[in-house]
Amino acid sequence: MKGVVKLISALTTFVLAFIALGTGPVSANGTGSMIGLAGPPVAYLCEDADYQGYCLGLYEGTRINKLDEKFFNDKASSIKILDNRYNVTVYEHSNLTGRSTTYLFSDRDMSDENIGNDEASSLVVSANQEELNGVYLYDHYGMSGDWIKVTSNANTIPLNDKISSIRIVGPYDITIFEHANFTGRSLNFSGNANPEGTTILDLVPYGFNDITSSILITKR
Repeated sequence: MKGVVKLISALTTFVLAFIALGTGPVSANGTGSMIGLAGPPVAYLCEDADYQGYCLGLYEGTRINKLDEKFFNDKASSIKILDNRYNVTVYEHSNLTGRSTTYLFSDRDMSDENIGNDEASSLVVSANQEELNGVYLYDHYGMSGDWIKVTSNANTIPLNDKISSIRIVGPYDITIFEHANFTGRSLNFSGNANPEGTTILDLVPYGFNDITSSILITKR
């Protein structure tokens, strides 16, 4: 009888842990949901890079003050945004304190963000307060690191000589210039209808890494 009780106790612990954690690895179409919550998740927080390992389903209005209560403290390595009407802000410490990073789009590797890898201890899911359409300029490869959003021309940019990747969301074209005041060598990129935007992962193959100083923006 003791053996049966121990077995039931172990199974109960496993089931509760599974429910608290959410689904397993995220699927490409974002299927799966957590018991007791209506509707599909709007994002997943995953323990390994490239959205692998166990993933915690996040829902509209989710606020988790202590990720250790979800067996997920200091485990997050990637984040998958399934519904671009929402963003997720993750924090270094419990109760939404410490270093933080807000994710508008999926990120396959959180290690080069301000929050870092295996550092998240709390989070909140919020509705985006402004439309995502625009051009995003990042100072690291793969749309990561510090970034700025631009929707108009700039004869100099805040991240001067630091741009390494670009995301274009919506009907925008961008021309990047080597020097200020739209001079020097230039490159042009165009957006498309993909919700995640047109992505230029790496400006190195274009010979344009860390040299952009000014930009021209055209909305089609």
